[in-house]
Amino acid sequence: MVLLWLALVGTLQVARLKNYQDTVLFELKWDRRYPWRFSRSGNTFTVRFEGTSYKGPLRVERDWPLLRRIDVKTSSWSTRFTFTLPHRNFRVRIHPVKGGIAIWIYRHGQSSRAPPASGGGHAIRRIVIDPGHGGKDPGAIGWGGVREKTITLQVARKVAFYLKKWAPDLEVRLTRTRDVFVPLAKRGEMANRWGADLFVSIHCNYARNRRVRGLETYFLSDAKTKWARAVANFENGALRYEVEDEEILQDVLKGILSDLAQNAFLIQSQDLALTLHETILKTTRQPDRRVRQAGFYVLSKAYMPAVLIEIGFISNPREARLLASSSFQDRIARGIARGILRYIRVYARKNGGT
Repeated sequence: MVLLWLALVGTLQVARLKNYQDTVLFELKWDRRYPWRFSRSGNTFTVRFEGTSYKGPLRVERDWPLLRRIDVKTSSWSTRFTFTLPHRNFRVRIHPVKGGIAIWIYRHGQSSRAPPASGGGHAIRRIVIDPGHGGKDPGAIGWGGVREKTITLQVARKVAFYLKKWAPDLEVRLTRTRDVFVPLAKRGEMANRWGADLFVSIHCNYARNRRVRGLETYFLSDAKTKWARAVANFENGALRYEVEDEEILQDVLKGILSDLAQNAFLIQSQDLALTLHETILKTTRQPDRRVRQAGFYVLSKAYMPAVLIEIGFISNPREARLLASSSFQDRIARGIARGILRYIRVYARKNGGT
């Protein structure tokens, strides 16, 4: 019986405890997936894992804006982590990651519509749409002088319109609502501060070969192809409007992929990218240039499922004219909005929500 009990009990180990300004990440590694329960009381919350033992410190103290202490209690059949925060103004998200589980603590946004976290996940309520570039950063300048920053803002506004029309209970925010410059890092930080559940960044593509056209959708991970790396490098070029020192800029770019191997939202972001890509293609009938992965700086700062959509090639004369037309922008926006709502429905079914 003792040997059988030992075989059944698994082990938990702390993989990471990291502070990201208004966000804390606590990641555990396990040898297999275990059931867990979430409970909350005042300025504390508890996550209990069944069928596990624990190897690590029984108390961790931090003087962080969102964390004071973690207490661990173990028994013969379970491990309980209790988190103490300095106030009650917080949210929690718990997501499976490769080989473990990630617990994210966020500062609660100003809106009171956010539901509490639960063991099966939580409902998606807030969407942040990010119109790429803006202000002194025009983005790509395409055929006929059309500017990427103009198209992305027009499409983003339409996406927000359709989401509010088709799902009035959703809270939809834009990182910019007019032609102003917003630093790349600030865009993700805005989504974090607002307590966003999904982050969708909208861009236009560019290629030297003017015949290239079609739709590409990206999630954050190490680039697998030279083209994906080139697209990411172009979009990350907006950092030059934020950082003057070339050496500092290169350090920033090198750091984008530093934590990707354990990105807590990699699986969700990939699912979101696939769903959006398929739904947009059904609406626009564009050439399919696939879902890809690359190290986009703007996505690296959003601590939630996040994707970047290259809605078409502004360098292609035919597609540039389409992208500049209100009717085609409307089709793209409807496709993005439908894709987001489709992802929300699938997410709710997986997590037992409504």
